[in-house]
Amino acid sequence: MWDRYIVLISTLAFCRPEDYWIEVFDEDKNCQSEEIMKQLEEENKFETHCSINYKIDPNEAIIDCKQDLAERLLHGCRDTRVTKGGDLIYCRSAEKTTCCFTHYKCDSMNSVSKNMFKNAENFLKNKKALLEDYRRRYGYKTCHAIKGYDATKCARDCRKLKNTPLAKECARRKGMLKCCIRRDKVNCDECRFCCTLPFCTFMSTHRDLTQLVESDVPGYKNKRFKDDASKLRGIDFIHSRNLFYQGSDTRCLKPWSHKNPHMWRHYWPDDFAYALSKRQLDGECIVCLH
Repeated sequence: MWDRYIVLISTLAFCRPEDYWIEVFDEDKNCQSEEIMKQLEEENKFETHCSINYKIDPNEAIIDCKQDLAERLLHGCRDTRVTKGGDLIYCRSAEKTTCCFTHYKCDSMNSVSKNMFKNAENFLKNKKALLEDYRRRYGYKTCHAIKGYDATKCARDCRKLKNTPLAKECARRKGMLKCCIRRDKVNCDECRFCCTLPFCTFMSTHRDLTQLVESDVPGYKNKRFKDDASKLRGIDFIHSRNLFYQGSDTRCLKPWSHKNPHMWRHYWPDDFAYALSKRQLDGECIVCLH
């Protein structure tokens, strides 16, 4: 089992899109917004606002859409942060799924700067409660307040996954179990935190590389996670690689890659997300933290 287990760490901002994209395929909503898609194409926005995949299963196709479009959404608000995720529209014909996001909203520089002190103050006063709400909202396994860049607490949490339902389901599907630890701060050096995101990459019966998180395991029940299928989860940002002004850095770091945890390196998002073996990860591109 452990030959398939890799621990990863990344940074994630405390602010995320508050609006939701529907994750489950709904036949009644299929192709209702084709005119909007055509308009995006005419305005040369298709590449930045839309995605196409050929997943055989319609629900897997929508999940793939969310993961791809989440990266594009974050990039669209790369100078600040996302305040409104907008609407997810899609059109599926045969096995081709086209999906786009519309009506999203980015924060302004003035608003971001104005709220910096307030966000930091709230975090320092309510670390435990705010981190627990954040953990439940985005489906993380654990979250901790940390000092400096040292996310060793989260790296150690990832070593405790061997006998979890996710690990067993991953082994059953002959996948690779990974644990992404995301680390960031809320506008001050004393406001740093990290969170763990265990997930499994496996080859589906349709020969598609797919990610599975704990809440996706059949029979999963955990009151410590707000199991809302209609919202963006931490796993939906697994392919993102963008840095933002007072916003998000969703890349993953490789723990123990340096004796100083402040200097741990990054895995390249796509290589990390799709890897099915340690050998595949060993050949990926690593980017230094500083």
